[in-house]
Amino acid sequence: MTTAPNSSALATDSNAVGIGCDALFDLDSVALDSPRLTALKAADIQTHHAPHMEDDPWLAVPMNAAREMLKGYNMKEEESGSVAGIMEGYCGLLDEAGMTFTGQTERYVQDAALDSLSNAKHSRTDGRTTNKHKYNYEY
Repeated sequence: MTTAPNSSALATDSNAVGIGCDALFDLDSVALDSPRLTALKAADIQTHHAPHMEDDPWLAVPMNAAREMLKGYNMKEEESGSVAGIMEGYCGLLDEAGMTFTGQTERYVQDAALDSLSNAKHSRTDGRTTNKHKYNYEY
């Protein structure tokens, strides 16, 4: 391994790979998402943290499922793009459909949303989701 003195171009060039040393391999080629993160991205599960809500400061909404349920409502782009936007206009409908998940941690609400989608796929025939889930842990 070679190192460059602090005054060299390698030490100051932010575009250089492996600043100050020779890279053994390309880190971008080994970066993979975990199965959980892949599922969160596929379902577009978005979260919101509201610290003023002491009991359950985290909220998660499975956005793809929510958009599908609300497709007849002619949502604006700003409403369908974020948790805040969709909750502002459709919180009652989403809550009634079991598509809002609250809890003490972000991971807890994300897992609840993932589990609801899994339950909807495998055990429900009426197309509705449920906010009851199998995870009984806190992070």
